[in-house]
Amino acid sequence: MRGSGSEDIHRDIKSGDNFMITFITLVDSIFHDLDSLEIQ
Repeated sequence: MRGSGSEDIHRDIKSGDNFMITFITLVDSIFHDLDSLEIQ
């Protein structure tokens, strides 16, 4: 990922075309964070 990532997400939501990709990426990152917490 480049930059903070939040700005890219907001831009994608505004465009609407990449909403599903953004949503899937967001969910995937959340699950990744949860896995990291469980490992620790």
